[in-house]
Amino acid sequence: MKIFLFIVVACISSGCGKERLEVVWERQESHTPYDLHAVCFVDGQRGIAVGGDSWYSGVSLSTGDGGKTWLADTLGNKQLFALDLDEQGEAVAAGIDGNVFSRKEQDTGWSAYRFPVWEIYRGVAHGEQATLLVGGQAYKAGLIVRLDEQFEIDTVIHYDVELDAVCWVDEQTAIAAGYGLVLRSEDGGRTWATLPIDGDHFRAIHFPSESVGYIVGYAGTILKTTDGGSTWEKLRNGGGVWESNIPFRAVFFSDEETGYLAGEKGIVWKTVDGGENWIVLDGLPEENYLGVYAVGSDGWLVGEQGVVIHFRD
Repeated sequence: MKIFLFIVVACISSGCGKERLEVVWERQESHTPYDLHAVCFVDGQRGIAVGGDSWYSGVSLSTGDGGKTWLADTLGNKQLFALDLDEQGEAVAAGIDGNVFSRKEQDTGWSAYRFPVWEIYRGVAHGEQATLLVGGQAYKAGLIVRLDEQFEIDTVIHYDVELDAVCWVDEQTAIAAGYGLVLRSEDGGRTWATLPIDGDHFRAIHFPSESVGYIVGYAGTILKTTDGGSTWEKLRNGGGVWESNIPFRAVFFSDEETGYLAGEKGIVWKTVDGGENWIVLDGLPEENYLGVYAVGSDGWLVGEQGVVIHFRD
């Protein structure tokens, strides 16, 4: 019996039964020692990452050659947690003390905004008609801020728990998530309905299409929707009796079927069938990954202490 229990525990901890794929990777020089929380690419060459050092410095990285060279620049005096790109290549970054920055592709620098709502913004969704910011601290005192087309505050809604991620589904529909909470808006982020989902600290959302989307949690939960976020299926029950807690921090899907999850302790998983099965990407450094993005067969991971990893599978 003791031997059987040991095997069960070992399998739960190591992900027995999952296919494993050795990937080719390289560590790219970020020129910063600070944590990097998010990364986005316009195409396979042009990309942006943001991060910083808590209350002391914000940082942005930019590349025009697929990350062979990254240019680091100071971006405010507070850490940045969130980054999003719209279809026109305009970037919006947000972080501590209500710091928000925007940059169009043709701009040489960032435009800075400081709103009266001085909160910690942890997620941003930038759209043509509005920008949504979510945040909070210490698992409580969460909020959603809606900015209009002129980048002025339109709506502020407060919650009892921290919110960490937000994503547009279409021009009017959006999903937000955080500490045991998933929300859905159908009016451009002005009002939100609470969905019957809890059981994890949800950290990241991504919709590769207007119907299919994914949410991941810090305990290892994976959620999927095929109806624009109205209902969600639990692909993996984080914290369940037969499931180990896996600290997912980021999710990105290239299309409805192909996507990546990344998290702490070197965790990087890939699916090619919409989350039905997951492949463990082997050989990557055991870093704490906080962001992931992919273009074709090329992917980028960013994480603590300025880590940037380019991989190809």
